[in-house]
Amino acid sequence: LTSRIQHLLDCTEEEDKILAVTFTKKAAMEMQHRLERSLSLQEEEVLGEGEYEEGEITQEEYGTKKSTSLNRVTLGTFHSICAKILRWHGPHLSTLPSLSSSDTIMDGNFVIMDQSDQLKLIKEILTSLGIDL
Repeated sequence: LTSRIQHLLDCTEEEDKILAVTFTKKAAMEMQHRLERSLSLQEEEVLGEGEYEEGEITQEEYGTKKSTSLNRVTLGTFHSICAKILRWHGPHLSTLPSLSSSDTIMDGNFVIMDQSDQLKLIKEILTSLGIDL
C-alpha cells in the first residue's frame, strides 16, 4: 500500500489529495513511517552526492517537495478519519433532517473513547455517585 501511495504521489498533480485508511493505530503509524522512509530514500537517490547541475533540483527544493508530498496524504484509522470529517463538516451535518429536529449541534467538540476509556469514565461516575460495585 505504501508503494501505491508513493506511486500516486509521483504520478498525480500536486493539488491531488490521497486518503489512506487503516483499521488500527499500529497499522497507521507503520504506514506513516514507511511512507516517510520511502520519501527519504527517494530524496537520497535524487540528490545523490549533493552535486547539482544547473536546472536540477536542489536539496532545499527537494525537502520542500517531500514536505508537500506528505501534506497531500491523509492517513489514519477509519475512526480517526471519520472524526476529522465530523469536525470539519459538523455544522453542515447539523442541518440533516435526523439531527435538525433535535438540539444537537455538531460543533466538533467531542471525543472518541475506546472501550477502556469508556469503562474508566463509568467507574469514575459510579464512584462520584457513591455506588460501589
